[in-house]
Order: sequence, then structure tokens, then C-alpha cells
Amino acid sequence: MMMRSIRANTKWIMVFLAVAFAAWLVLDWVNSRDTQAASGANPVIAVINGQEIRYVQWSNTLELALNNARAASGGAVMTDEETRQVELVAWDQLIQDVLIQQEIDRLGIEVTDAEVQQAFRLSPPPDLMRYPAFMTDGVFDYAKYQQFFSDPSVDEQVLLQIESYYRATLPRARLSQMLQQGGAISDAELWQEFRDRNEAATVTFATVPADPTMEVAIPEAEMRAYYRDHIEDFERPATATISIVSFATTPGARDTLYAQALADTIRMSILDGSMTFEEAAAQSSADAATRATGGQLGRFGPGQLLPAFEEATAELDVGDIAEPVSSPQGLHLLQVTARDGDTVAVSHILVPVELSPAGEDEMFDLMDELEGVALIDGIATAADSVGVPIASNVT
Repeated sequence: MMMRSIRANTKWIMVFLAVAFAAWLVLDWVNSRDTQAASGANPVIAVINGQEIRYVQWSNTLELALNNARAASGGAVMTDEETRQVELVAWDQLIQDVLIQQEIDRLGIEVTDAEVQQAFRLSPPPDLMRYPAFMTDGVFDYAKYQQFFSDPSVDEQVLLQIESYYRATLPRARLSQMLQQGGAISDAELWQEFRDRNEAATVTFATVPADPTMEVAIPEAEMRAYYRDHIEDFERPATATISIVSFATTPGARDTLYAQALADTIRMSILDGSMTFEEAAAQSSADAATRATGGQLGRFGPGQLLPAFEEATAELDVGDIAEPVSSPQGLHLLQVTARDGDTVAVSHILVPVELSPAGEDEMFDLMDELEGVALIDGIATAADSVGVPIASNVT
């Protein structure tokens, strides 16, 4: 019954995917069109590290951004200021996309078919995770997702669009990971920070009264002339007083259920032979310290593991994987890789409990509600009406 229901929605899933992945596919389409355009009708409007950006590429990028903005506002007519803002954001995004792709090409970052397949199974596209056909009681259901895409009757075009999404996003994710792992602070920067925090000075000074000793009448024309001649002396940087509204990102019960479902799915993928424990750790573990070593935690004697870990692994045979175990860091999949007397070698995969796509949607809906009230009644009233804290008069 579930598969008939999902298959009945295949047409709508196709429409949904076409919209969700349009942003990832548009640049490839534009680039192929650029190669056929004459330079006169399609002039170069920018050059980024030697790469030409032509008018047609920018025009189509902007058109996509405007269409998305109109769709997000329910088809409402956009003001000139709103249109200008979309143009600025679209231009910045185009430059960013080009720079990111240049760096990916420079570093030779590529993804294999196996990596795409793993991501396909374990990391559904965020937009697809919000599609009603794949939800159970308002929570994304991995079983429905995997059952649908295991069905041989699924339209191949759906799978090709998702593959295009992963081949576009996985190299970017790899680049982001490399940047995070490669960050370093120089000795000079550390020394300067130490000096800024710890150096002090004792100063002796004298004050000179600024009271005028006589009144002098200055003609207005002379003052205006002085102002014109020294206008740069009167320039001041722009300042603003703002109010800041804070939204809590603490995970709730729904987010815990989402993490549990993800951990169960990873465990089942290992048990059914779809991937090894090491491959799953490299792909899905949030523990950066052990991800590169297949999740290895090391060898432990009695009492050295967390009590929950020790209890979960006590009866496991070598190679077995325990049910997800909870800790302050999230959920852990534990595998016993070796036993030697009282000593046990353990590997783990960490699945963090964090905001799920549904939780993010709820937070963004709250932001939209706050914005709507703020435009009419002010930010303070809006913050009070939706129950979020506000810091006022911040300069």
C-alpha cells in the first residue's frame, strides 16, 4: 500500500525535484549556451581569475533568482528595492560559485561513483526530506525513501537529477571539510592576541581646560567657506542602533527521533553489506578525530569506557554492532573490533542530535511570522508575540 501511494506521486516528485535541483543545474546549462553565443550579442561583463563571465550567464542566473524570490513571496509583485536586493545577492552568489568551482578544479577534487551511491543512501537532499510522500507523522521516514528508490519502476530521470545534485554538492562539501581541517594560526597572530589581552600601561597625563577665554563672533559666510574647504575633516563613518532577536537552536524530541532514524539506517546499511563500518564512519560520523581511521576509539580495559558504552559492548562478539547508544555528544554506533582477555577494541560512528530539516522549517516559519508582525507593529511587539528574546539599542 505504501509503495502504491508513493508511486502514485511519482509525477509530483518529478516536479518537486525539478524545482529543488534547478539551482544546481542552471550553471551547466548556461555554460553550454555561452559557448554558442556570439561575442557581440553576449559580451563579457566580468573576469574572475581569468574566467570570463558573459551577459547570458548573468542574465539567466538573475532570472532564476527573481523567479525563486517571486515564488517565495507567493507571486506578489516585487518593489524596485526588493528587485535590487535580489540582484545584489544573485551577483554575489554567481561570483562565489565561480570561485568555489575554480578552487575545486585547482585542487583536483573529484567524487567517485561509490561516494555518490553512499550519499544517495544516507544523505537525502534536504528539500526532498521535506516532501510529504517521504514523511511519517511529520518526520522524514528513511524506510519510505529507500524503498521508493529501490523500486525498479522509478523513473530514471528522477535518479539522474538526484545524481546531478550530489555530483555538484559533494565536491563543495569536500572543499569545506579541507578548509576546516587545514586552518592554522601563526605564531605572530598568537603573540599579538596575547599582547592585546595581557599588556597594560601606566600613563601620567595633565588636563587643559577647554573653556574659551573670549567670545569671538565669526561670520556665517566664513564658517561655510571653512566647512567647504575642510569637508573631509567633518566626515564620520555611518553608525546604526539595532535590535537583535535570538532564536534558540536547541534540538527537541522530534530532532532526537530524526537522529535515531538516521543512526538505525546507517546500522542497517552496514549489517546488510551495503558498506563497511569504516566506510560508514568516513561518510557519516560527526567525530572528526576518528572519522579518518574508520571510527577507531582504541583499546579499553574494565571501567575505562563510559558506563553506557561498556554495557552496550559487554556481550558483543567481534564484528557485532550495538544498537545506538546515547551520550551528551549524540548517538553512537559501537562495534567491537577485537577482544583480548578483559581488553576490548571499539570503533564508533557519531550521529549528532541537532536541528532536523523539520525543526529548521519550524524556526524559519517563526522568523517569517516575526517579520510580518514587525513590519506592522515594530520589532519589540513582534518578539513578544512569538516569544523570543530581544536585545534593544545595540550599537
